[in-house]
Amino acid sequence: MISGEKTSLSSSDITDKSVFINRRKLIKAAAGISIASLLPVQLSAATKKYAQVPIGP
Repeated sequence: MISGEKTSLSSSDITDKSVFINRRKLIKAAAGISIASLLPVQLSAATKKYAQVPIGP
């Protein structure tokens, strides 16, 4: 295709709406997981009821 050439296609003709929505959900989930991985693990363990109990035998 030559640059500047007009087409009758819109973006919705190329990508189905369901694919577009699923891609958005995937991006949001990936962002949430990456943000959650930055939180310190010890913070949640310190507030638990049995945090003072030693682990193991």
